[in-house]
Amino acid sequence: MISETSVWFVNLFVIINLSIIFIILWFRKDNVLSNRLFALVVFIPALTFIRNTFYFDHILDKYFFVLILASLSCLWAPILYWYVKLTLGMKLRFRKIDFVHFILFFLALSYYTYLGLNPVERNHFFNALYNSNSKGLILNIIFGYAQLIQFFVYLIASIRLVRKSIIKERNYFSNEGKTKARWLLELLILLFLLDIVCIVMYLVINNNLVEVFYIPVMYNLFYGYIVYQSFRHAAIFNQVVFIEYQKQIEPLLDFSENNLKSTATNKYSLLDKQKFDAYAERTILHFETYKPYLDPELNITKLSEQIAIPVHYISAVINEKMDKSFFDFVNHYRIEEVKQHLKNKEHEKFSLEAIGNNCGFNSRTSFFRVFKKHTGKTPKDYLKAL
Repeated sequence: MISETSVWFVNLFVIINLSIIFIILWFRKDNVLSNRLFALVVFIPALTFIRNTFYFDHILDKYFFVLILASLSCLWAPILYWYVKLTLGMKLRFRKIDFVHFILFFLALSYYTYLGLNPVERNHFFNALYNSNSKGLILNIIFGYAQLIQFFVYLIASIRLVRKSIIKERNYFSNEGKTKARWLLELLILLFLLDIVCIVMYLVINNNLVEVFYIPVMYNLFYGYIVYQSFRHAAIFNQVVFIEYQKQIEPLLDFSENNLKSTATNKYSLLDKQKFDAYAERTILHFETYKPYLDPELNITKLSEQIAIPVHYISAVINEKMDKSFFDFVNHYRIEEVKQHLKNKEHEKFSLEAIGNNCGFNSRTSFFRVFKKHTGKTPKDYLKAL
């Protein structure tokens, strides 16, 4: 049996941790909206844990506004979704349909406000709460499950956005790390696992114990790691860095929009087989003659300008004719270039990382990952086998 004192200290500890992280993220110098949305993603769960501490002090009925504030937790999932969109470089445009994001919040707010204004119903609610009478807390339990479902739905929607962004990135850039999509995917997978664990615990453990003890413990562990990773992936911006980041990924967003328009007009049917083959030959000849893949900043727009073929046609040729993404197509040539350097014993003069950089890779991690994907071996193992 877990004591009330242990539960109280666990919740207080999590509240302090999340509050400190919130202050750091919200009040950064030259701050940007994405940081503040992330700060809310971190802090909003603390409102629920504040409710828990008031509950165990048996003073929640005296400070009912805390319960009303806790209804803000119904905005957590939409805010996470907006954070993902903003970090992917998308603009937040609010239309009438977007009020659907606030439905659960307004329902919870209305319910708790009604209890706050109705002394009889409020007393009935707290009698049921302190006596663990689930029948008297049916609406409270329904809101709990509704939040889990909401969390799951928004998480899936966010993961879909990130996966689409990664696919677009691989068809536009020749190197990794231009967007924060991989960091976001890691974040969402961690939160997805947290959601699954919560659902399982709700099914097999007393619901009240899950809310007041197990979830605070898990949040403390998960959020500490998540915030650490956000700084590690340079996903916490200031205004200057964020503007540069937006400029860097703006061509990707334009490419995505143009590709969608081209697909709508059936772009592949615009290329007859003869022109299709001619574009493929011109692209391959350019790569073998001028080695554009040695440029770590090569993207499909640059290539289009170099060989005078529209971007959407190059994309179609590489995707359909060569059955590769732009990323894989370019890095195939880079790996072959690296192999040639190793056969020429250039590793005796330069480090493997330097050879990778000279062949167009922008980081050691990317070089080693791509090399192993294409050869089945790390550069060091490949070198030993020569």
